[in-house]
Amino acid sequence: MQSKKFKYLALPALGASLLIAAGFAIFHADPQNMKAEAEKLLEKDNYAQAQNVLRNAIASKDKSKQDDLQKASLLLSMGKLYANQGKYNESKKYFEDAAEIQNKAMRPQLLQLAESLTGAGVALSKQGQYEKAEEVLQQALTIRENNLEAGDPAIADSENALGELYFATGFYPQAEAMFKEASAIYEKKFGAESAKVAIVRNNLGGLYFMQGEIAQAEPLFQWSLSTFENTSGKDSVNVANSLVNLAEVLRMQKRYSEAEPMLKRSVSIYQAKLDKDSPNLANAYNNLALICRMQNRMADAQTYYKQSIAIYDKGQENKTGLASALNNYAELLQATARPAEASQMRFRAQNKIAQR
Repeated sequence: MQSKKFKYLALPALGASLLIAAGFAIFHADPQNMKAEAEKLLEKDNYAQAQNVLRNAIASKDKSKQDDLQKASLLLSMGKLYANQGKYNESKKYFEDAAEIQNKAMRPQLLQLAESLTGAGVALSKQGQYEKAEEVLQQALTIRENNLEAGDPAIADSENALGELYFATGFYPQAEAMFKEASAIYEKKFGAESAKVAIVRNNLGGLYFMQGEIAQAEPLFQWSLSTFENTSGKDSVNVANSLVNLAEVLRMQKRYSEAEPMLKRSVSIYQAKLDKDSPNLANAYNNLALICRMQNRMADAQTYYKQSIAIYDKGQENKTGLASALNNYAELLQATARPAEASQMRFRAQNKIAQR
């Protein structure tokens, strides 16, 4: 009976002993629990013991070779511990190590954020919100430069977007520098005949055109058009955009017979590929109207202006484009002895400009 009683009494004691031992091991092996223990010690200004607890927790993470956010949290706590004691030289290393781990862990999310910021920045720029656009685009570029290797195409994406912003705001030297940096990255990564390079060279062509450097702009537009036809397809939106740009260069040189078919081809592509209220289509109609007017084909010009204005009105997005079409149409109306209608168009244009 005593033997049975001994065994009976021993089992619960043994079981309790194992449970306590296991619980003790789990507590000290869990870095989060050790961090909590260190925080309680710090509340009592017991820095020495807190430091030992954190050092052991960090050592356990080092042994497991896990550079995760949990380890970063421990390093951060150790950094604070030293900083609270005025030992900033020691704290700096822990803070920097924590930041490096956190940055690696957050890198995928940060790069996705940069992509979203770039898209938002471009949209803000197109709406004329230039200061906000620059802030957002610069933030995206900084994230990419800090988290990617130099020469990564995503960095070029940011540089090209900033170049477009500086172009739109008249900061031409800054725009040119951004475009050239982006182009060099794209060429190295994708090759000189890639669509990415063509996009930037097309932008460079626009930059030179706006500065009156037609001789530099035309070959860039020609090259971009040819490259887009080879890479994106002859009926791509990129091709249509290049056609519009090249046609404008030709119009400025009074080469109307060459420019008009290009614009008509771009209209066909836009009609097939884009929404019916696309500002790109409205702009192509406006440019066609200009060419017709330069050839004294007033009826054709009026038709195209009306189509352009109707699309801009439907979209209600590109107020600058609409104002330009209205003013151009007003000039045509004035030239055809319809001053009252011309005045109405100018009034509408002024209201749209004021709404920007």
